[in-house]
Amino acid sequence: MGREIWVVAEYEGEELTDLTRELLGRVQAARVRGQRVCAVLLGSRLEVLVEQLSSYGAQRVYACAAGELEHYEGNVYASALADMITRYKPLLVICGMTANGRDLAGRLSVRLKSPFLPGCLSLKPVAENCFEVKRLLLNGMAVRTELAGGEKTTVLAFSAGARGLAGTGFIRPAEVVTVAPDLPAETGVRHLGIRSSGFREVDLAEADVLVSGGNGLGNKDLFGKLWELGELLGAPVGGSRVAVDKGWLPRERMVGVSGKSFSGRLCLAFGISGAIQHTMGIKDCGTIVAVNRDPQAPIFKTADLAVVGDVQQVLPLLVERLKELGLRGSGVEP
Repeated sequence: MGREIWVVAEYEGEELTDLTRELLGRVQAARVRGQRVCAVLLGSRLEVLVEQLSSYGAQRVYACAAGELEHYEGNVYASALADMITRYKPLLVICGMTANGRDLAGRLSVRLKSPFLPGCLSLKPVAENCFEVKRLLLNGMAVRTELAGGEKTTVLAFSAGARGLAGTGFIRPAEVVTVAPDLPAETGVRHLGIRSSGFREVDLAEADVLVSGGNGLGNKDLFGKLWELGELLGAPVGGSRVAVDKGWLPRERMVGVSGKSFSGRLCLAFGISGAIQHTMGIKDCGTIVAVNRDPQAPIFKTADLAVVGDVQQVLPLLVERLKELGLRGSGVEP
């Protein structure tokens, strides 16, 4: 078994994703003497990304460039990466819990008959080539500790935690290993194009800013003000189970254990009491601003900024004030 820990890099255009940066930082902090932090790049134009990977701690980059890899397709990516893992035998392979990352990690585990640990939160060395991993179970309601590493490559999928990590200052250029694995001749899948979701339709789990509401809004008409606020901020709208049950929101907009988890930069919560089912879905959010007229509302224990006030008055006033400032779907500045 090798002494390398691989992070499967994801990127948008010519920029690494925040989660990829975060994963490299986690591995850099968790590795022990003699272990190497490596990144795996799959795609068609990869040169510009190697320097970024070096700056976030990658000591070696396995680069696999091919036209067939320009766009993610599960079968092709899994074939390429499984071939590389069989050849180099890394200790751990770490993916992000993104749509593509979850799909790829599961496919790899099946192809390689390797242990697979999804929903990971932390990585801690406990012995040579052995790590303690904490991961979420039961839609985030429980945390379990397991061991990873050993005689067979372990595949892990990590949830997002800290966002927008700074570079490590690592200045030594990463060693680049160019790999040309076998790819399937025919997959039955043809790439037609990419359509970007507007902020109204974006998956809540992928959003950076979220506007959400609950039972305290009182009626569907006032809930409509949330959509107006979302338009002004360039943010999608979500809500509590009660809001969904009352028909104010479609079910795919529900935030919580049985809905979507949100780990973006900012959540604005209006009239949400803060039941554990809901707050578990926003526990990894960077900043939570909550408005509720009950000073004892449970959500205030989770919020970074608590506004005690009648949401039926606060929300319309906020919308009008933002209109006066000329905000029109331009988003929230960092």
